[in-house]
Amino acid sequence: MKKIFAILLILSLAAIAFGCEKQNTLKFEDTFVTTDENVIEAAGDPDMNWADFFGDVSPESMYKEAEVVVYGTVGKVEFYDNLVFGYTLYEFTIEKAYKGDIKEGEKITVGTTGGDVRMEKDVKKHGNSFGLSEEEIANTVLRYRQYDEAIPKEGEKFMLYLTKYVRHEEMKEEDSPPEGIYAQDKVCAGRYFYGESGELERAVPSRYQTIYMPKDEKGEFVEETKENDDKWTFEELDKKLSELKAK
Repeated sequence: MKKIFAILLILSLAAIAFGCEKQNTLKFEDTFVTTDENVIEAAGDPDMNWADFFGDVSPESMYKEAEVVVYGTVGKVEFYDNLVFGYTLYEFTIEKAYKGDIKEGEKITVGTTGGDVRMEKDVKKHGNSFGLSEEEIANTVLRYRQYDEAIPKEGEKFMLYLTKYVRHEEMKEEDSPPEGIYAQDKVCAGRYFYGESGELERAVPSRYQTIYMPKDEKGEFVEETKENDDKWTFEELDKKLSELKAK
């Protein structure tokens, strides 16, 4: 398990650029789609110092660290299970670009940790820990949800902080997502989605409820403000990111 956690950490922090193939559909080998039938939920969050891992996740800091900041719509969603954990790839059409060498109307492929793994592959790597029959193994999917982040759905609209993915030198090729994709920065912190309130928000890890509450220089939580609850109308976040772009 320590190996899995280490790989997750390296993947989430990967931030070196390779070329990004702009494509109309996902064209990676060994990807697949699934339904919600015969799914087993799996715990996948690493045991780590969450505050140190995420660091400053304010809109300003995320904008500064990201290579690309964009708003748009999710297209086709597929799962990539050649790794030791779940990984999701989704097509993303750019509607507005705030940072990076990318234009409105372009399609890119975005990857994020978490997703479905065919049980047959998981059993080969980790053993039959669920005690399933051969038939169940052949017809079951294991779902990893990292940091309590939902699996993207076609048609959803996101505001994304992204970095082009490159395989870390310490990782084997077979343990890596395909090169030429964009990865969400800091996993769940790199994706704003529309929540039940109709505002843009980010997934809050159950083990790190204070992730989006900023601290002062002494490490103390600052007084509650609009930015602390991390929910924005599109107009509010659009204005903030447009101001950062103009600087």
